[in-house]
Amino acid sequence: MRILGVRFERDEQAYAALQALRARFDLRDEDASIRPLGTTAYDDPTSDLILAGRFRPEVLPEVLRLVRELGGRVVVDREEWAGPQPWRQLSRL
Repeated sequence: MRILGVRFERDEQAYAALQALRARFDLRDEDASIRPLGTTAYDDPTSDLILAGRFRPEVLPEVLRLVRELGGRVVVDREEWAGPQPWRQLSRL
């Protein structure tokens, strides 16, 4: 799986992209979501949104085309971590 993070300047662009991706690729809620972009300038409100999602490699070109057409800018594109997940073991302590 590929992990994508796509930055949108306008809320309506991000929500349109999320709806289009969910409809086109039959995504579950946990496969893609939108969150406010964080900032280290804690007194300043965030303005942009990040759409983050998990996608099969074979659909990635179509996903990228769709989010870019809707005004998104890819800021993260990487393979999903497939190794051991030590943070899950911490919850058992």
